[in-house]
Formats: sequence, C-alpha cells, structure tokens
Amino acid sequence: MASGPVDHRWHVTARGEVLESYRLGPEQNEKYVLYETTRTVTLEELIGLTAAGDRLMRRASATSVLMLVPAIAAISAIVAGFFVLPATGASESLAGTVGFIGVALLLVAVFSLPVFHRVMRRRIAHHHAQTGLVQESAHTISEKKAQAMIADPGTRSSAPD
Repeated sequence: MASGPVDHRWHVTARGEVLESYRLGPEQNEKYVLYETTRTVTLEELIGLTAAGDRLMRRASATSVLMLVPAIAAISAIVAGFFVLPATGASESLAGTVGFIGVALLLVAVFSLPVFHRVMRRRIAHHHAQTGLVQESAHTISEKKAQAMIADPGTRSSAPD
C-alpha cells in the first residue's frame, strides 16, 4: 500500500477555482476534487498545504505507533494478571490488581483513539482554512469537467508530487 497518492497536483483556474487531482495507484483512474475558497488562493499556498499535510501525516503515523505501546502493555498485564500469575501461585490480590490495571490501561488506549482521530481532523481542517479552502465543500467532479477546467487559458498547475 502506498503512503500517499502516486500522482498529486493542484490546479488554480483563471477564475480562482481550486482543483486537486490525484491517482492512488498506477493502474487507477485519476480523481478530481473541486474546492470552494474563502479568498484568492495561490498555487504556492496549495503546495505548502501539501507539505504541511505530509508533515502532519508523518507525525500521526509516529503517534499511532506510540499508542500501540500502552495497548500491548495492557494486553500483557491482562494475560499476566488473569492467567499467568494465578497459574504460578501468586496471591489473588496481586494477580487481580495486575489484571485490572491492564483492563483499565486497555480502556484508556481504546477510548483515546477517537480523541486522537478528532484532533487530527481538526488540524487538517485548520490547515485547509489557513490556505483559504473550505474543506467541507470538497466534492469529486467528472474527469471531463476537470480536464476542461485544467485546459482553460490561465490555469496554473503544480508539478506532480
């Protein structure tokens, strides 16, 4: 699985419309997304948005990996507390404490995922808003309409990422 689009470009028409085109794989069709804007957006700002999005995704990937550590520790504590410690003759209070700490830690890890997801979505929306794009307005358009917009005189396009 690719970490991002294989071919990604931004297009700004002479009328100020912003169009994003990307292809997720060499064999897949190109997708075209049209955005509403709150102001005139430059191609340089859109390239900066892509760079900021890339940094944000790298940070999110690293954080996701770090979130696995408490989940693995929690599962280990549950197994140790409810199965291993009782089988080795440890006291019931010690085994129960370890097991319930593992359950609590696992619940914290599981319930932190939606919070993490919400924070990431807000940061992405913030980057779009700073650039002048209305993220909620993004909608896919047909290839024919997109190609006509890109072919219009005055349309500026970024180099493929």
